[in-house]
Amino acid sequence: VIPQLMIRHYREMKYGKYRGMRVVRIAVHPDNFDKGIGSKALENILKEAEEENLDYVGASFGATSKLIRFWLKNGFLPMHISTTRNDVSAEFSVTVMKPLSKDFEKELKTLRKRFMRRFMYWLFEPLRDLNSKVALDILDSYEGENIDLGLDKEEINRLLAYAFDVGLTYRTVKDCIFKMSYNFFLSNRKNVLSRSERMLLLVKNIQCKSWERTAEILDTDEERCKIMMRRIVERLIFEFYGDRNEVLEFQEKVQRILAERQEDIDS
Repeated sequence: VIPQLMIRHYREMKYGKYRGMRVVRIAVHPDNFDKGIGSKALENILKEAEEENLDYVGASFGATSKLIRFWLKNGFLPMHISTTRNDVSAEFSVTVMKPLSKDFEKELKTLRKRFMRRFMYWLFEPLRDLNSKVALDILDSYEGENIDLGLDKEEINRLLAYAFDVGLTYRTVKDCIFKMSYNFFLSNRKNVLSRSERMLLLVKNIQCKSWERTAEILDTDEERCKIMMRRIVERLIFEFYGDRNEVLEFQEKVQRILAERQEDIDS
């Protein structure tokens, strides 16, 4: 099943040459959950696979945040997700793999890079209704690349104008903010934001949900989400582009505008 999936979705026959083992199911009695039994079973499976000189061990399952975290904890990485719900579990099926050979480790790294790019586009359609916690778990699992946010000078200035509330609204910078969020999740600097901040970027900018629905998912109010978004945009611009002249010049300009506003209020 897994070799067929790789060939079908990544369009290269070479993936059929790798030998692997698929874990169909790990069943643990509810009274023994969270006691490390499932992880121990996987440990034994991996040992057996290594003794047989296999290239990988993989699994497919209905995606929930708890299950994804279990597999991530054991070194398995997502490399595909179905775009339709499973008829039985009503979940989207995720395929995870753990490389055992050096050759397949390189292949999986390439597959993951390709998967993450398409995955974020799928989050707008057809995976817009994918549980946001699941989506963020998958995005956070990516080690990332040494890239910036892919913004040109004009886009940086537009985002700064939005962040400092000097003329542009969220709707007018939606193109820039999508590009910023897309490249942020592909970068290796995701830890500059907290999980709740990353969740906001995902839900509003990638999954394109309403402010009302976004606030529900983050368990806060719409106004708080809007304030957070401006602060996040500001932080990311300065984190990735803070040493560029146009950013420093804009910061000085904004400081003058804010000072003038304060003078008007005081007078």
